[in-house]
Amino acid sequence: VCAGAVQTKNVRNTMLKNLLDAIGTALGFYCFGYALAFGGSSFGGPTTFVGNSHFFLMNIENNFYLAPNVNGFCFWFFQFAFAA
Repeated sequence: VCAGAVQTKNVRNTMLKNLLDAIGTALGFYCFGYALAFGGSSFGGPTTFVGNSHFFLMNIENNFYLAPNVNGFCFWFFQFAFAA
């Protein structure tokens, strides 16, 4: 999308910048973002304002409470699309 807004000689740099932004966002959301957003609630347990579990996606398939029939990693990728 940004490639149309720059000169032809700068398209490669712009595309590399976008790729590195997506990779950095994916790493940050993998390490901390998902846990802070979705790691604080459990059925019947206390609810917290920010998450305190699922850092680095630990036990995501065992404690997936939003929809038991949805794969936890697919849900992570879906939420990552919004974070990116």
